Amino acid sequence: MENIVFSGESVPIEVASQVMKKTPSYIRQGLIQKVLPFGYAMKKPGATRYSYYISPKKFYECTGYLYTGDTECVTSKKRKNLQHVDLKYFY
Repeated sequence: MENIVFSGESVPIEVASQVMKKTPSYIRQGLIQKVLPFGYAMKKPGATRYSYYISPKKFYECTGYLYTGDTECVTSKKRKNLQHVDLKYFY
């Protein structure tokens, strides 16, 4: 097995939602409510909006999808190679 090097760059919400076949708001709410284990949401004091971070390593461990920094949409060719993500393990 080869060693995978993760950059630490956040996986975009849009990419995570496509990989998991969920809406972006589902991913955001899961991060806010701390039910998705691969990232977090935070709001600075006085702010009205959240900032989100999805760890590429934790996302890979949970979904099997390796984010390489490519901001293109997840194509159906890539999607075929994904394993089904069973959300019951996140709770």
